[in-house]
Amino acid sequence: MTGSPARDLLPLPRTVALALWSAAYARGDAAPDDARDHARGLGHRHVEQLGVDLFDWMTRIRSLPIVSLRPLLPAPGRIAGLVGPPAANTAALEAGQALVVTAAGFSEHTLVPVTEVIGSAGAEGIVVRWTEFEAPHRGVPPAGGAAGARPAFLAALRRAADSTVHLDLVPDEPIATAYLPDDWTVTTAPPHLEDAQAHLLRLAARTLLLTRAELGALTGPLAGTRTGAVGLQEETARIALLRQLCDASREAVVEVAEAASAI
Repeated sequence: MTGSPARDLLPLPRTVALALWSAAYARGDAAPDDARDHARGLGHRHVEQLGVDLFDWMTRIRSLPIVSLRPLLPAPGRIAGLVGPPAANTAALEAGQALVVTAAGFSEHTLVPVTEVIGSAGAEGIVVRWTEFEAPHRGVPPAGGAAGARPAFLAALRRAADSTVHLDLVPDEPIATAYLPDDWTVTTAPPHLEDAQAHLLRLAARTLLLTRAELGALTGPLAGTRTGAVGLQEETARIALLRQLCDASREAVVEVAEAASAI
């Protein structure tokens, strides 16, 4: 992985990386230890994995009947796809991501990573604790695919480009690993990921990261420093545009990743 150009790497939420590489293993494209290592990603800081052992988990889900992997990025008001129990849904919302596993069309369990930064400044490490929640045994509708997310995401990008509001976003360029959130990693594309899927996933993931960062700056503790009606109006328009982009890119990441995680 260290030899891959930064431009070709995928910055992804940890559950998305796990879903993609678990699918690669289940398809026979990668050994379980290689798939686990690729799912963990190419980190710039030491990462310790606790809780559910990902090697054992991958081999276990491969034996499930008609298994389906569904990575999710839930947010308040956007919890579609979560299958319970309440403790799993709460953990998924707090983490901002989850991986739902179904077997033969029924919910099986939910896997949620919780990250914590440890160590002193300049020598930080990340602890990722994977927790598995058994799901209520209920039918789950088939995956919908990524057909709806792609045009919506590209339309949002076009609206942003045509807007008079200037956004300092360059999703075509790689994002340095030092700027990745703790609950994201960077990895290579698994062999089964089509070029078009990889391109869309990479573009959507970068857009999601960039919009989240800018929204955080505009709505955080230091927000509202501009004065006057014009400044407030511009900032309101910027926030609205960023939220549209953020939502569209989130949906694109989820739907493309789900389609690419089919086994």
